[in-house]
Amino acid sequence: MCIAIWSTKNQLGYKLILAFNRDEFLNRPSLPANWHSFEQVNQQYQAFSSTPPASPTSLSSLPSLSSSSSLSSMSPTESLSEPNNYIASGHQVNQQDKLEQKSDIISGIDVVTGATWLGISKTSGKFAFLTNIESPQTNIVDNREESYNLVIGQIGKTDEEENQFGFFCNQEPDIIDGVDVWNDNDYGRSFMGYSDVHGISNGVAHQAPILPKVSHGICLMEDCLSKLAGEKPDRIDQNEVEMELFNLLTQVSNDSNEDTSSNILIRPHHRLKTPDTPISSQTWCGTKTQTILLASQTPKTRITLVERDAFQIQPTSTPTKDVQPVWMGDDMSRWRRFEFNLTANS
Repeated sequence: MCIAIWSTKNQLGYKLILAFNRDEFLNRPSLPANWHSFEQVNQQYQAFSSTPPASPTSLSSLPSLSSSSSLSSMSPTESLSEPNNYIASGHQVNQQDKLEQKSDIISGIDVVTGATWLGISKTSGKFAFLTNIESPQTNIVDNREESYNLVIGQIGKTDEEENQFGFFCNQEPDIIDGVDVWNDNDYGRSFMGYSDVHGISNGVAHQAPILPKVSHGICLMEDCLSKLAGEKPDRIDQNEVEMELFNLLTQVSNDSNEDTSSNILIRPHHRLKTPDTPISSQTWCGTKTQTILLASQTPKTRITLVERDAFQIQPTSTPTKDVQPVWMGDDMSRWRRFEFNLTANS
C-alpha cells in the first residue's frame, strides 16, 4: 500500500514537502530516478506493455494546469544508456550534463508499464503522484489497476507564483470536462479541510474509513514540521529535514508484516495472485523505494528530489525460493539526489 504525506503550508520555507513510499512486488522491474522524457523511454524499452496502463501514471499524459503549459509538449531526449543494467540493482543511472539538458522529467520508471508513480518536470513545475485503491486487507492480489488516487500539481517558479493542485479518483484527467484545479488559497476548502498536512494511501481518499497509516503519517508529519520549526526557526538544515522525513517513512506501528493498513513502512511479506500460487522470490512484496520531494519558497524555486531503495532482493546466480529481501535504506552511497531550479522561461 503506497502512501504519500505532504504539506504545502509550513514554517520551514518550502512550498511543498512530500514524503512517498512505493510499496510493490520487490522483483518488479524498475529503473531508479533519473532525467528522461517518457516519449524516448517508451520507444526504447521493449519490456514495456504494448497496451497503455489503466492508471494515468505517465506525466506526459497529464492535463494542463494552466492555459500556457502542458507536460504533453515535452521534446524527446536521448535514450538512457544500457537500461537493463539498472532494472534490478537500483544503481544510479548515468547523470551526465547532456542528459539533464535535454531531459525534462525526473522520475523512476516502472518497466512493466513504462510509467511512473511520482515525477516532476523541471520546465513546467508540474508534478504528479499516484496510489492504487485496493480492496480490504488481504495477501491475495486483485486487479489493482482498476482504481486509483491521483494528485497532480504545478509548483510556482518564483516565490510570487502560487502552487496549483488537482485531485482525481478513478478518472482519467485528460478526459475530464473542466479540470478541478485550485491554488493554495483555496486548497484547504476544496481538498481536505484546513489542515496543513495531507495524506493518501490505498483507500479512497477523504472517505471513511481513513486508513490508520494515513492518520498516523499526518500526525507524524505535523510533529516533524513543528519540531524542525521550533529548533532553528531562522536556520533550517535541509539534511535534517530529509532525515526526519525518511524516518517518518520508516515507521512501523504493528508487529505484523502483513498489516499494510497500519504500517507506513511495509516490511517484506509474500503476496499471492491466487491461494494456490507457490511462494517464491517473485511473491515478495513490501516498500520498494522511498522518495522525498522539496520545493523551496525562494525567489527562484529550487527543487530537491531524493530517492532511496528500501527493501531489495539481491541478484543471485541461481533463482531460489529461499532468497530473503535486504534493507537498503541506510546505505547513503546508493541514494539518488537531484537538485535544480525550475526553469523561469517556460
